[in-house]
Amino acid sequence: MNSSYCYRWILVTVGMLTCATVYGAQAAPATNTPADAPPSVHVEAIPAPVPAHFDSPRATMFTFLRAINRSLEQERLGTRNAAAWDTAVACLDLTAVDRAIGPELAEDLLAVLNLIGEVKPSQLPNAGETQAAGLTRYRYFPRSSIEAHNEIRRKLAESGSGLPGSIILERSAPGRWQFSASTVAHIDGLYASMQHLAPRYTGPGTGHVMGLLGPTFDQTPLWAWGVLLGAIFVGLVAGKMVQFVLARSSHRIEAKGWRVRATILQDAANPLSLALLSVALMLGLGFVTMQEDVRGFTNNVIALLLTVSLGW
Repeated sequence: MNSSYCYRWILVTVGMLTCATVYGAQAAPATNTPADAPPSVHVEAIPAPVPAHFDSPRATMFTFLRAINRSLEQERLGTRNAAAWDTAVACLDLTAVDRAIGPELAEDLLAVLNLIGEVKPSQLPNAGETQAAGLTRYRYFPRSSIEAHNEIRRKLAESGSGLPGSIILERSAPGRWQFSASTVAHIDGLYASMQHLAPRYTGPGTGHVMGLLGPTFDQTPLWAWGVLLGAIFVGLVAGKMVQFVLARSSHRIEAKGWRVRATILQDAANPLSLALLSVALMLGLGFVTMQEDVRGFTNNVIALLLTVSLGW
């Protein structure tokens, strides 16, 4: 084999090896990424969806009411529902307060809501309405468009306490609606300024009735109860004395042959006794501390008793 032929084969071999090396270097990435693949794009993580029970002011409000009422009802039965308490407290933004007092603040918030009045779904926007309006903050109380709220403000102004706070729900960064940090931080002061008012919503159950009568038992001094009992006793004794006097007079008149007059006197004994007892009860209750609604109810009952006695 001549030298030119060998030289030619050497050149061919070197060329083939060079082509193989270049092809391998370009083809290697093709095993992982196609030649026509688009450039890589950074995809941000999709945030977790907001739970339906926190996705609007309406949802958070009623989540809170269900949870706190369930918690308190079970505590009245002697048990504690930790999950219900956690749900109720989760409705509050506790960033401005000590988280340990979350349950106490939740109870104060419920008390204030009961003093304001029944919470109705129509008073708060749902998720669709919130998104359509672009809301991130919603004031529930006070609102000048609601007469009950204006009446509360007038009563507080008359008592000199004013309105030290409000109830606002805000949308947090994750999208959950909560009672705002400012609302939570001032809820105890708001309750303190309003607790002398009669609750506008009591709901069913003996617990709510006791809530109405609570100030009566807590704030009435012992001597006032004594005055009430004494007034009732005097009313009963006076009624019995009237019955006795009228009965004897009726017998004397009947003995003279005046049966109609005797019957009138005898029939008047019971109505007069009831009237005296009603007046004594009214005077005695004047010393007992009552919320406005309870006071109005007792006055109506006494007025009914007086009407019945006079029209007997």
